Amino acid sequence: MLTITDGWIFLNRVIVIVAILMVVTACARGITCVTPVYDKGAVFVDTSESLIMNLSVKEEDVAPEALRCLVKAIKAEYKGRTEVGLFIYDSAKVAKAYLPVMAYQEVADGLGNKREDARSLRASYEYGHGDEHLTILPLGLSANNSFDARIDLLDGGAAKCKIQAGQRCLVKLEEPGFFKEIHKKDFGVSIVLGGTVFPDGSVRDVRVIEEKRDASKMTKIERYLCRNLRTWRFVRSGGKNEVRITYRFVLDRTMGEGREEVEVVSPGEIVIKGNPRG
Repeated sequence: MLTITDGWIFLNRVIVIVAILMVVTACARGITCVTPVYDKGAVFVDTSESLIMNLSVKEEDVAPEALRCLVKAIKAEYKGRTEVGLFIYDSAKVAKAYLPVMAYQEVADGLGNKREDARSLRASYEYGHGDEHLTILPLGLSANNSFDARIDLLDGGAAKCKIQAGQRCLVKLEEPGFFKEIHKKDFGVSIVLGGTVFPDGSVRDVRVIEEKRDASKMTKIERYLCRNLRTWRFVRSGGKNEVRITYRFVLDRTMGEGREEVEVVSPGEIVIKGNPRG
């Protein structure tokens, strides 16, 4: 026969089990979210329906999960907006004053005198008209969006990273510019580089992957590619990962002389099309 004490013990056990199940379910659904430390910057539009503003975060928080939590917090604070646009920087100073749309044409023309400010833009967020997505911008505000990683939030999809090491997205790199280093003889060839991505996201131990290759005999373009790969930064992680990149150089005489295009055509493969002078 059950006593009152037995009843309380049973009830307490049920409460504990229910609490554990709620925590597990919340984690499985991605409800638990740790909002990264952020600063608010310039606010361009703030009405009952629309919000457009700048934010800044730390370098290490430019990562898919952290950014998801950030926009969730902003939406909770500014409830009821049917349109939201966020520009996310790694510099609080730039975020307080910089208006990206003013620099688009300058950057596209390669003439922007605020290029460093433009590079500080690390991600953007758009919500409205049946769409909600984040975009990680490894090149910052650039005419080349080939390296961008889009995260569709309405379907809860994973980040669609053009380049990754393991499950770690590429989040920053120096914009490649080849024509100071490249010659016509470099077109028609492929160069494969490898490197190790360390826990802090940096790429080290960069090398040309070719059997029996003497590192002292690297060509000018190979040395340039190695320098550029060392500027890459991936999402931070607890371990190391290997990255392998194939560069293919394609001569395209239909392009204007002196022009080049750099495009990520598949994970781990970059095509450089161009028509160098001379």
